[in-house]
Amino acid sequence: MKRFLKYFSIAVIIVFLIQSSFIAVDGLRDDKVKTDCILILGNKVNEDCTLSPRLKARSDKGLQLFRENPSSIIIVSGGLGKEGYYEGTEMKRYLVDRGVPSQKVIADDLGINTLQTANNYKKLSETYH
Repeated sequence: MKRFLKYFSIAVIIVFLIQSSFIAVDGLRDDKVKTDCILILGNKVNEDCTLSPRLKARSDKGLQLFRENPSSIIIVSGGLGKEGYYEGTEMKRYLVDRGVPSQKVIADDLGINTLQTANNYKKLSETYH
């Protein structure tokens, strides 16, 4: 019985290491995907009208994806925050200030939560496709 447990344990460890290796290799591969639409969900806009660190990070990732796919459009979505700014409008301003053509960015200021953003995205995608 001890011998069986020893071999079984070794087999489990080997399977685990092989599976972990495949996951690591797949995760390290940088497969670029072509896209025609980039959706950026909103987050807090600071009281001084700057993007919060999380919103800036999301917008920067969207900017990176746009630079890799310049024919795509960007939909920025977020409602009116308690600070008095529409997240979608401020994200659009941020992206346009960094070189994205204004006509390539659609601000959805009615996306007050993820469900509403999804509904609005569906309507917008039907318009632009």
